[in-house]
Amino acid sequence: METQVGRLHQQRFSGWSWGHLGWALLFLSLGGLGGWLLGSQSRPGPGVAASELPVSETESLETAKAAPLATMEVKPREIGQERILVGSLEAVERTSLSSRIVGRVLELPVQEGQQVAAGSLIARLDVSDVQAAQQQAQAQRQQAEAQLQQAQAGLLAAQAGVRGAEEALRQVQAQKQQAEAELQEARLHQERMQKLHAEGAVAQAQVDQANTRVAVLLGRLAQLEAGIQQAEQGLTQARAQLAQAKGRIPEVQAAMAQAQAGVAQAQANLAYGTLVAPFAGVVTRKYVEVGALAGPGQPIVELESSERLRFSVAVPESLAGQIRVGQGVPISIDSLNQTVEGAIRQIIPSADPSSRTVEVKAEIPPLPGAMPGMLGRLKLAGETRQALLLPQTSLVEQFGLTGVYRLADGKPLFTPVAVGSRYGDLVEIHAGLQPGDEVIQEAAAVRAGSF
Repeated sequence: METQVGRLHQQRFSGWSWGHLGWALLFLSLGGLGGWLLGSQSRPGPGVAASELPVSETESLETAKAAPLATMEVKPREIGQERILVGSLEAVERTSLSSRIVGRVLELPVQEGQQVAAGSLIARLDVSDVQAAQQQAQAQRQQAEAQLQQAQAGLLAAQAGVRGAEEALRQVQAQKQQAEAELQEARLHQERMQKLHAEGAVAQAQVDQANTRVAVLLGRLAQLEAGIQQAEQGLTQARAQLAQAKGRIPEVQAAMAQAQAGVAQAQANLAYGTLVAPFAGVVTRKYVEVGALAGPGQPIVELESSERLRFSVAVPESLAGQIRVGQGVPISIDSLNQTVEGAIRQIIPSADPSSRTVEVKAEIPPLPGAMPGMLGRLKLAGETRQALLLPQTSLVEQFGLTGVYRLADGKPLFTPVAVGSRYGDLVEIHAGLQPGDEVIQEAAAVRAGSF
């Protein structure tokens, strides 16, 4: 902005400089001539003592001799071209507290602009529906627990059934082995009796007895084989029951976990019925009032922390290459009339296609009285250049023009100048002076008649 003002001064000066300068020189010539004539009339002749001069003229001469005016040489100085970027303060911590359940607002004990501490109650919602859902979830969990106990008992019974079937099979197999051994012995006895009967050594009754023994053992062996098949079938069935019991356990456990999740969700929903401040801050906006129905995602209040602020500014994309994270920048807050040293902390890596700017956020130190939304100005230094700078006290207004008193042949001569940007107590001179010129530092002294 200051650069534009300087350009306006330069354009203004270039438009009127030569015409007005001529008139100014004409007025100065006429004024000098009149002053010479007056001086020649009032100047004492030869032989007149200084004591014969008026007191006021004597004092002026003594003052001029006693206090010569300070002058300075006009020299080019190196200055930096600065850009002023307008932005605003914003809260680092800012959140919109919203409802996560459906419920009517029962309590809302905060007002806009109110300071709240971390953990303070913001709103309380009606959670009767959530409580009913919690009771239902707890009943489902109890049912799932009973089913799990039943499934575990079934598993234990199936495991016992398998062990019993295995034991029965082992017993039948042992009995079969014993019967096979007795059958082998009976057959040997049968053959011996048959041989002895053929020799006439034993009676037919003994042979019949041996044959009967073999037949009995064969029948018993057949029964045992049938018993083995039955035991194997029982074992197969017991193992199937065991597998079914084992498969039931994960299903019941899943139902149990789902029931527990339902209870946990219900408990969480109960907690969502109470909204508290996550940090200390100021309530900047209320979206609902007591009695309103709130739904999931609907904002209740907006909370900002005024303790931690940062400065946000839109930087033209042409200047984005001049900033970097960690860079120190001066930031002025207009309403507080303060300038602080900020530090770039974030550069959003995306330009706005409509404004062609990049959002930049700078950290600032704590400022008493600072609030989010306050206007601020960031000063971004640019390239340096050579310029003529004079103190503000050397400027004077004459004939509606801004100028300085330039020394010409040892005398102050009013010289119009075109001024530009201001740098503290210094003013940039665009035209009217050249390097090496001598000017009066305090123009007011010349106007007071010190020369």
